[in-house]
Amino acid sequence: MGFLDKAKQMADQAAAKAKETAGDLQEKAKPAIQKLEQEFDSLDEKLQPTFDKAKQEASDLAAEAKEKLK
Repeated sequence: MGFLDKAKQMADQAAAKAKETAGDLQEKAKPAIQKLEQEFDSLDEKLQPTFDKAKQEASDLAAEAKEKLK
């Protein structure tokens, strides 16, 4: 086996190991990703009423300003 053949074989082995490691990391990260998704959903549920209230107040203020400018 020549030098280039050995180099190609080593590169193939390194690529296979990298794919395996990437797969392992993805599996290990799944629980953390799922927890983050749950936390974002929870945060969205908690903030939605505040956002809706602020949106309404901004609309009310805009209407008041419009009335004062008449």
